[in-house]
Parts: sequence; C-alpha cells; structure tokens
Amino acid sequence: MNNKGQLLAFYLLSGSQRTMEQAAICEALQRIEAALARVEGATRQAVDLRGRHEALIEQHEALATRHVTLKSSVEQSLSRIDGLIGQADK
Repeated sequence: MNNKGQLLAFYLLSGSQRTMEQAAICEALQRIEAALARVEGATRQAVDLRGRHEALIEQHEALATRHVTLKSSVEQSLSRIDGLIGQADK
C-alpha cells in the first residue's frame, strides 16, 4: 500500500471497530493498488516487447538486404556457368 493508502487505512481503522463500510473501502483500496501494480507491470512488459520488436525489424531488414545480395550473386554465378557451358559446347 502506498503512503496515501496507508494513511487512509489508518484513519479508517482508528477508533473502536471497523464498520462494514470501512472494510469495503479498505478492500477497494487494496484492489485498486493491485490493479495499478498490474498496469505498471504490463507497461514495463510493453516497453520490453516494443524494444524487442524494433530489434527484430532491424534484423529482418538486414536479412532482406542480404537476401537481395545473395540472389544477385547466384544469378551472376548461374549466368557465368551458362556462359562456360555454351563455350564448351562449341
């Protein structure tokens, strides 16, 4: 529980007995704080996933560039082989 939640809980719990309404308020505060903790965790996870996604995009772009280079190299090699085969047939 954060400081504000602790102060409110202390205020609500001070006195002779907690009423049902005070118990409900304390429970609601705990649920809100738990929800905020989940949101914070999800936010950190989203930031991590975004970073991983950007890294994967960069890797994909590098692989696409390499693919183009290799494809061109294979095409040139096949052309040279065809040329050598054509010269051998003469």
